[in-house]
Amino acid sequence: MSSAAARAPAARPVAGKSVVAAVSGRGGPLNLRQIEVFRAIMISGSLSEAGRLLFVSQPAISRALAACENRLGFPLFDRVKGRLHATPEAKRLFEEVVQVYDGIRRVNDLAQNLADDRSGVLHVVSSPSFGEYLVPRVITRFRIKHANVQIKYRPLTMDVLVPQLLLGHADVGISMLPPQHPSLETREIGAGNMMCIVPRFSPLAELRSVRPQDLLGQTLIGYGADTPLGMTVSGFFETIPQALPPAIEVRSALTACAMVREGAGVALIDSYCVTPGLLRDVVVRPIAPSIELKIHVTHSRLEPLSVLANAFMTTFRAVVRETLPSVLPKRG
Repeated sequence: MSSAAARAPAARPVAGKSVVAAVSGRGGPLNLRQIEVFRAIMISGSLSEAGRLLFVSQPAISRALAACENRLGFPLFDRVKGRLHATPEAKRLFEEVVQVYDGIRRVNDLAQNLADDRSGVLHVVSSPSFGEYLVPRVITRFRIKHANVQIKYRPLTMDVLVPQLLLGHADVGISMLPPQHPSLETREIGAGNMMCIVPRFSPLAELRSVRPQDLLGQTLIGYGADTPLGMTVSGFFETIPQALPPAIEVRSALTACAMVREGAGVALIDSYCVTPGLLRDVVVRPIAPSIELKIHVTHSRLEPLSVLANAFMTTFRAVVRETLPSVLPKRG
């Protein structure tokens, strides 16, 4: 190689080249791990969030990014006042990376479909409360028309649910709170209510509705202050002067229901986990003032929603309209 060629600046990626060719710089092509780090930074918008997505430290992400840029011979991000801004080269590379990841996922799904003789795979995640009644009902209804579709469902807390959507490991996410991220698109498809659940022998069972002051002196089963339900319950008690911390703290409404069934205390729960079976064992009352809990369905903005995912969301919306009024206890 001539000295002039050696001193020539690294060429920018050219449209139409493969991702491997596009990321071949003066130090050679990027490896798959470096491409994964680059993708995580582009999706999350920061080194710290990329580290959380990949379960590694921020310094490790910084080193990996430096190695990427060193291999490529040009910067991927501009650092302005402590924030990362993707360069035009990075945006072009990211278009290719998205296509590659979409292709890998399609290959994996196709391979599994060929092995299992199925025509599609749908990955669904949700907050735990939806897994008690609504999601099973939706899946049952959905499979009437899509019997050859395999559904992989996992109930997850919000801190785990969001990364699954960002990394493309889930097609659809269902939650009470809308995930706040520019790479995610959320739709509101229905609403339930906060309810009070009490043992049948509790004096609260005689009330038509439960107010914050009615719970003073009761053994309250509550939630962590960092959880969506915990924040909602805290807002309910803002109208009374006394602090009412939970005597028993749990992580989900399903666990709270199990505690009340055993007579451990009373709890505020979302109506999504109120089932006919639960109503046989305990008493569920509306609260006053009422608190509406919305249902949000979320998917990634980085790729179009699949036909299967759209069909699942349509089914979910129909089941919500039919189901919530039928399982909620009547007033009076």
